Amino acid sequence: MEEIRKKIILEYKGGMKIEDIAVENQYHIKSVQRIVRNFLGKKSYKRRKGARRPKKLTQTVKMAIVNKIRSQPWLSCQKIASQLNNCVSAETIRRYLKSLAYSFKYPTRKPKLSKKDKEERLKWALEHKNFDFSNVAFADEASFWLHGNVQKMWIKRGENFEWRPQHIQPKFMFGVISLEMVF
Repeated sequence: MEEIRKKIILEYKGGMKIEDIAVENQYHIKSVQRIVRNFLGKKSYKRRKGARRPKKLTQTVKMAIVNKIRSQPWLSCQKIASQLNNCVSAETIRRYLKSLAYSFKYPTRKPKLSKKDKEERLKWALEHKNFDFSNVAFADEASFWLHGNVQKMWIKRGENFEWRPQHIQPKFMFGVISLEMVF
């Protein structure tokens, strides 16, 4: 971009008309006029440093957003924005979190097994390792869910993040145990 500006200024200094410069460089005439006008005013064809819009998210605000999500992952972007005194919009917060690979979704539901439950399951499996299940009729189970109101939360994608304890919604199931029936 700077090379094109330099070329336009050199051609202008060489006495070429602005219309001819625009045609030769395949630039719009208004753009060439603006480049020449800026050069005549500041005696430089270079772009002014820091000429863009200032960023809304400072490093401090970014850290505050991430800390809020880590401590309270169920907060919506609206609530985060209001807790930050609306210094940034909810959409800006949402875009920033998405850029960090966070997504707002329901947590993984996983049965909550106590250490005793795990030991009993392992014991039963080892006892029935060589059992002949051909004479067993299995019945469907009816499940009743407790704690069914699950909130969405900000969860970071990836293998290391999906299964963190704070990203798992415990699932309590109560059902019927299948009985052995001999034919």
